[in-house]
Amino acid sequence: VISNIKVLSSTRARLEVYDIVYALRSRPTPALSSGDPQTQLFSGLAGSQTTIATNYTSGSGTVTLTDEANFETFDGSGVAKLTGNSGAFFYVKFTGVNAGANQLTGVTGNHFDTTDEDASSGNIAYSCAYINTHPITAIWRLLVSTGSGVNGTQDLYPESAGFALPEAWIDIDDLRAWTGIVSASAGSFLTDILIEEPVEDGLHFIGGLFAELGIFIVQSEGQLTVRVAQDPSSPSIEPDFKISDSLLMDFPSVDLYDPGVPFTFNRVEVKSYSGETGTNQDASVLPIRDTLTFDVSSFIRSNEGAIRTEVRDRVDDYGLYVPEKVSLRIRGAFTGLTPGDMPRITSSQIRSRFRSSHQGYSDRIVFVSTVQEDPIGGTTELDLLVYPLSRSDDYI
Repeated sequence: VISNIKVLSSTRARLEVYDIVYALRSRPTPALSSGDPQTQLFSGLAGSQTTIATNYTSGSGTVTLTDEANFETFDGSGVAKLTGNSGAFFYVKFTGVNAGANQLTGVTGNHFDTTDEDASSGNIAYSCAYINTHPITAIWRLLVSTGSGVNGTQDLYPESAGFALPEAWIDIDDLRAWTGIVSASAGSFLTDILIEEPVEDGLHFIGGLFAELGIFIVQSEGQLTVRVAQDPSSPSIEPDFKISDSLLMDFPSVDLYDPGVPFTFNRVEVKSYSGETGTNQDASVLPIRDTLTFDVSSFIRSNEGAIRTEVRDRVDDYGLYVPEKVSLRIRGAFTGLTPGDMPRITSSQIRSRFRSSHQGYSDRIVFVSTVQEDPIGGTTELDLLVYPLSRSDDYI
């Protein structure tokens, strides 16, 4: 069993369950290979304590520990938190572990706003987990890693740093497609994620972190993948499925202003470690708030300007406008649609507040908010969000 019962109804024998995405709130494997019970992500890898065995001199390329067992590299490098002789903590990165000598090798200092300093034998050292790769690659590795390297090409993280889900549960081709559109105009798009203690709720950790980049995990056609916030007027990836009047089972319900959006914003910005990039625009709908911030400052520390611009260009419309909400029921229970998809709709039955679609939608891009499929009845209920093509397209 990989999910909990959400709704059980005797009417038409309806059973609803939380899907496998919800199950990611813990590691599904109740114990590590050592036999220790552990459902937390990064157990042992983040926050484990040992001591420095041999005096460390600032700038040295090695750190010798009493026990290096919980110090691991991720994506080619690792991080240790050392107690300096001043009493302050500082971080070093390392590229290798010499288990026989209890040493961290390839060590460099002055990371994460701390200054390298001397540290004497007996000073406390803490292990950290450190993720330094593309955000969607990080999600992929977190989902499949077992510590054994046998669960596909991305089974690269230590055992407690992965959910150990079978690779067959992951839509690899879809992940690769979405990875291709999350790309800085120049340079690399890499996270710089430091984890200093085990994570109790893995879904909250992944969801909260990557939502700031407009990336979220979904289940699509029985497999796990991601969806990425896209420009609602010109998405890079569209599903093949199109909605038309011939599919409608009922007259659509239309909220000209989505009641789930309480405010619009005069500015939408992306904040990284050393700066912000934003879009300013006079809001077209009241009430208004000043700024909506997508805060990636804790884990975007390189190539910041290009990454901020890429994220800003995908997410700003979602804060600048209130969408219309269209609820409808269509024929067919296997549309292939999932929340975050952006199909097209053509319908003369919908009257819009937007100037471009007063008389109905014509090949209009919409954002899928919710999907409820009824295989028995052969229908699908959809909630769609529709955004103006520009400020001048909105009814002002």
